[in-house]
Amino acid sequence: MLRPATHIRYHITAILAVHWLQFVAQYKRWIRPVVFENVRKVLACRTPVLGCHIYQCKGCGHLELIAHSCKSRFCPTCGKHATDVWANQVLNALLDVPYHHLIMAIPLLVVLFATLLISTFL
Repeated sequence: MLRPATHIRYHITAILAVHWLQFVAQYKRWIRPVVFENVRKVLACRTPVLGCHIYQCKGCGHLELIAHSCKSRFCPTCGKHATDVWANQVLNALLDVPYHHLIMAIPLLVVLFATLLISTFL
C-alpha cells in the first residue's frame, strides 16, 4: 500500500554529506574512482569550493556571490538541467506525428529463460 506523500523532502546532497564517509569506510574497495569524483562534485556544487562570481549593485553597493555549479550529470541540480536540455533536443528532432515506432531489444538470456518457462508449462 502506498503511503501518502509528506512535506518532508530529502536531498541527495544532504544524504551524501551525512553518510558518505561512513559508506566509504565500509565499501571503499568496491567504489569506482568515477563515483568518488562525482560525489566530490555534488558535495561542492554551488559552494565557494568551486569558485564564484561576485556581483555588485552600482546603486547601493550590495554584493552578491554566485557560486559555480559542478556540471556533473550525477548532481540532482546540474544533472536535471542537462536532462531537460537533452529531452528538448530529442523532442525537437522527432516528427510531429500521432505515433512513433519503438524497437526494444531483449537480452538473449531473457529470451532463453522465457522460452524455457513456456516449454515447461505447455
